[in-house]
Parts: sequence; structure tokens; C-alpha cells
Amino acid sequence: MLVNKPWFTSRVSAAVLVRKVAHDAPTLLLDESDSAFKAEAEYSEALRGILNAGYRQGGVASLCVKAGSEFELRDFPTFCPKAMAGIGKLPDTVADRSIRISLKRRAPSEKIERFRLRNASAQAKPLRERLERWAIIAVARLADSRPSLPEELSDRAADVWEPLLAIADAAGEAWVQRAREAALVLSGAAVENGFSLGVRLLHDIRSVLNGQTEAIPTSELLTILVGREESPWGDLKGRPLDARRLARILRPYDIKPGTVRVGSTTSKGYHVEDFKDAFCRYTPEIAVTTDTTVTPKLNPVTDAENVTDVSVTKTLSVTAQEANVTDVTVVTLPGGVRECPPDGATEAVLGMPVGRAIALCPELLRQDRLVL
Repeated sequence: MLVNKPWFTSRVSAAVLVRKVAHDAPTLLLDESDSAFKAEAEYSEALRGILNAGYRQGGVASLCVKAGSEFELRDFPTFCPKAMAGIGKLPDTVADRSIRISLKRRAPSEKIERFRLRNASAQAKPLRERLERWAIIAVARLADSRPSLPEELSDRAADVWEPLLAIADAAGEAWVQRAREAALVLSGAAVENGFSLGVRLLHDIRSVLNGQTEAIPTSELLTILVGREESPWGDLKGRPLDARRLARILRPYDIKPGTVRVGSTTSKGYHVEDFKDAFCRYTPEIAVTTDTTVTPKLNPVTDAENVTDVSVTKTLSVTAQEANVTDVTVVTLPGGVRECPPDGATEAVLGMPVGRAIALCPELLRQDRLVL
């Protein structure tokens, strides 16, 4: 009732889908998307292609079309606004280009006004008319706007959010901050990382390898991973993670098993050195900066019970060697940065509860080095 040229559908043919989007550039409102992606291959692949290529301007769907007695190749533009509703997960490539809003079933105790199309249409009409008048003036200005984008957004998420943030800036007042907070909650780095099984595995292996200097046997690594109740490795489609699947998930990151020596024993395993590049690229929990602000240390905390639910700012101190950081002078975590003191320790200010910091950066935390 409010969008431009709405096209509300749950199912069309692949040919109609491509040509309708190219000809009208409607706002595609796709209901029951979970069923659409499970339909026959021609339609589901056409839909996936339009969504993947059409999340920003310039994307096309290339089809052979009949021209007289001959066939010719033609590019159909796929860009238009799109909103989908469905049950379950979207395909990863579609989810990566979308702003995902998860819904919950309404609890019996939650009371809401009943939706009546007839009443809602009457309420929406003046809003739509105001939007149309506003757009005549605003669109030209929005096309040239360059809103500031949160650094925590990936490049693709920034592409998706940029027009919305430009509109929020034009709306002014509280919308400027609210829109950016929404972008971080819905599409921030933590959300993006959650969609990759490989990245999840790298995060867990990184915490396992904390303190390992050279290598770890495959059997030991699997025992630790599978034993983590909060991780998925004990039940991957009914089976625990095994050596073969571990190697397959790690292969795209150029990490391969080999013969390793631990003490006097040799076995199949992984060298710690082989993980460093993947850790740097896919689990960037430590970022280097050049800030030189210094904050003095205070009294150490020695009781773990005292640091699990604390929300005031803390200072974390570990040596550069313990943090697995080499040839750097400073380390950044959310909340601020501090220069390395002369004794070689690295400090970072945590603008978050310590319990959350432990979960995000387990390799940084040593019980006897945490200081208030």
C-alpha cells in the first residue's frame, strides 16, 4: 500500500519474472519464498539469479529470446526493490545481499490491533500521497548523497544500506542515529559471520589453538571441537565432525592436514602456522592501529567470578606473544586503544562486559593478566 509500483506474488513463471522486472521495475513482493526456492530448477534458478544480480543497479539476466525465425541473446535488467517473506533460511547468496529481519510468533499474552485491509488502505492513502510529493523533491538530492557508512558493515551490506541511510539523513533528527544502529544490529559483522560454517569453524579452532606453538594432532582437535556443547560439531546432520569433513571445510582456506610431531609422537594433524592467514582474514578479532593514547594499569582481578557480568569499562593486558601478535605496537578492541608500554605488554580498552569480551577474544584472556 505504500511502495512504488507494487507487484505482490507468490509464484510466476521464470519468463514472466525476468520480463516483468525488466519492463516495469516494480517493487517485487514475494510471499512464501521458502516454497519458491524449492520449486523446479528453472524457476528457482531464475529467481535466485534476479535476486543475486538485482540487489543493486547494473545487474542483468541474460536470456536467449526468439526474434522472428532466429534466436538472439538479450540482457534484461534485474534491479528493482524486493521484499520476501518466508519460513526458514534464505539461500546464502540471497541472504548475503539482503537485510534480514527475523520474526517470532506472537505470544498469547501479546495483544495487537487486528489487520483489516479495508481499514489499512484508508489509513495508508494519505501517507502514500505525502511520500509521492516528497519523492518529487527528494529523489534528485538522494541520488547525489553520500551518507556515512558504519565501518562494521561489509562492502555488500554497505551497498544495500546506503540508500536507506541517505533517506534517514534526509529525514533528520533521530533517524540518522537510529538507522545506523539498525544497520549494525541487522547486518553487522557478527551477523554476517554467523552464516558461514567455515568461518565458525575457524573461530573455534582459533580458540583451541591458543597456546599451541607448532602443531596439533587431528584426533585431539576433533575431540575438543566435538566436545563443545555450544558448537555444532557434535551433530552435523546426525553425525559428529570427522577428519574427512574437517579437511573438506578447511580446504577453501588453503589449510591442509599433514604429518605433525608433538613431543616424541608423530601423527596426522595441522600446523599452527598454516592457520595464520585464514585467522587474519576471517577472524579479525585483533586490529592494528596507530593511536598512541596511554592509560595506566590498576589493580589485578584474580577471581573469575568477579569478571563475568561486569559492564563498566575494563583494561585488558596480555603480552604480544600471548596474543599471537608480532611486529605491532598497538591493538584495538571495541571501546578504544592503548599504546604498548615499555615492558612489551599490549593493552586494549574493552567497552563491553568482560564476559562478552571473553567470548569474542578468548585467545587474549589469561586469568592472571586481566586487570581493572
